[in-house]
Amino acid sequence: MRKYAILKDPVNDIKKVLLYESTDGVDLFMYDTTNDIPCFTDYNFDTLEEVLQICFEEYNIKHSDWININEPMKDCQHDIISPIRVKGRNLGIPQWGKFEKLVNDEWIEFKFNHK
Repeated sequence: MRKYAILKDPVNDIKKVLLYESTDGVDLFMYDTTNDIPCFTDYNFDTLEEVLQICFEEYNIKHSDWININEPMKDCQHDIISPIRVKGRNLGIPQWGKFEKLVNDEWIEFKFNHK
């Protein structure tokens, strides 16, 4: 399960959070923008309840503030809403720092606009 929330009032430059629940626990990604770019930091927790409580207490995110989104596609980034992957990751030869985005069923080179 993945969902995100935009903070009504930024806290310590955090404007958006995204959570991703998997068999490894729950990742909480933090962003200093509302754009769909990689997070600047992330944390891992054991339970969804723990993450939701922290988000409510520290960021005032209520249950109704969360927006559900699709699971990441295979080999795609968990912290980005759009289907974006590290170039070559699907082949087992990742080119770190280079990305591809799925557009009209075709993977094209992609560069982030970081703000």
